[in-house]
Amino acid sequence: MNCPKCNAQIPDNSPNCPKCGAVLAANGHTGTPHPRPHPHHEMHIAPLSERTNWFGRILGGFLVVCVIAGGIFGFLKWKEGRKEPVAVWPSPPRAVAGLPTGGLNHTCALTESGTILCWGNSELGQLADTIGAPAGVPCAVCTQGQFTQLDAGGNHTCARRNDGSVLCWGANLFGQLGAVTSTECVTVRGRIPCALLPVEAPVQRIASVSVGADHSCALGADSTITCWGSDYRGQLGVTSMPRGTMAVHPAGNAKYAAVSTGQYHTCAIRPNGTVQCWGLNTSGQLGARTTAQCGPTMATRAPCSPAPLTIQSTVRFKAIASGGDHTCGLNTDGEAWCWGTNRAGQLGVASLAASSVPVAVDGGRRYDEITSGMDFSCARTAEGTVWCWGSNSAGQIGAADSTDHPTPVQVTLPAPALSIGAGTAHACAVVQGPRIFCWGSGMEGQLGNGRRADSRSPVEAGVDVGGQPMPRP
Repeated sequence: MNCPKCNAQIPDNSPNCPKCGAVLAANGHTGTPHPRPHPHHEMHIAPLSERTNWFGRILGGFLVVCVIAGGIFGFLKWKEGRKEPVAVWPSPPRAVAGLPTGGLNHTCALTESGTILCWGNSELGQLADTIGAPAGVPCAVCTQGQFTQLDAGGNHTCARRNDGSVLCWGANLFGQLGAVTSTECVTVRGRIPCALLPVEAPVQRIASVSVGADHSCALGADSTITCWGSDYRGQLGVTSMPRGTMAVHPAGNAKYAAVSTGQYHTCAIRPNGTVQCWGLNTSGQLGARTTAQCGPTMATRAPCSPAPLTIQSTVRFKAIASGGDHTCGLNTDGEAWCWGTNRAGQLGVASLAASSVPVAVDGGRRYDEITSGMDFSCARTAEGTVWCWGSNSAGQIGAADSTDHPTPVQVTLPAPALSIGAGTAHACAVVQGPRIFCWGSGMEGQLGNGRRADSRSPVEAGVDVGGQPMPRP
């Protein structure tokens, strides 16, 4: 190329003339290069690398959405795997072990649909037709009809059907089932009469049933009480057993508002709120002093009253719970009062002195429900908190220790309690969910968590120690 200014030879790709130094434009002219054409005059076509790749963008967005969705799904599955397992009941549980007492080594629960499930010791048929079931696995009782209330006693259980009739099953050595049975259960103590399937008790139009160690009582719709079973300690409330019948009526046709059977005694509330008790009275559990002696032999006689005695107190009661050698109740304001033996603090006061008259439980709380075991008691407030006091040898107080507590201690539960029930040395609560939690003695599987071991803190019934709902046998 020649310089247009001086006609000198310019090497290729040189921006200046080597002779005159003229600046060359891209078109080979000196000075400012020609301006770019106006877009209206000439179409600009972008290189391929500058064009928008819509396919790539769509594909990339799809991949991003997939990654986000996968992450969310994985998080939800992880969270689901961390959820606390919940027992699978045939319908939501609403009551456990009845209202006054639970069994010696077994527990029963009532569901909203009216079915019954039991778990624990089945040696004497107290779990109905579930002999051979794994320890601690809640099993449905094979019964006909729907049930509205139940109670578990020493080695037998009774439940009220919605038509007012009562079915019982388990041990029957003393006629505590209310019917003659021909079945015998083989135990380490020999052959004992029992019923593996529920039998009908000799009562009708019943409002509620309560079961003790070897006897049972039912409150009729007409407010009279009928009892049957052992009367060795006067617990049936009659001075002599009538011949040819297994059912008796304490105090004739006297009217009552509630009844509760303890180990060897029975207490009931009259319509005016006063309490009458009868049976064994070794420690003042009848709320009155007695001079009579009861027992199957002269050598085994002990203080008792085969006739109902009115407790020595001006307190008026709305609920009653008979335990081993003590009794507790709620007055019309919901305050707890107890009387009887107090060697383990079962009266709920700092002093360990026994009392044959009701004493107010420490704390001044108001409760909606109360239940008594062998030597401890528990009560539930309207807010759903549960408080227990007395013997804690097996952790039945639920205080995470094994020390007796003569004053109420709150049980730590995962949700407010809806219902409570106490056994010999264990207790259970139905909590919101609804779920069942038990604590205390569990050597026969009565805690319902698949183990034969005590627990000082509440464990969930129907969920095994591995944290999974237990399958039904």
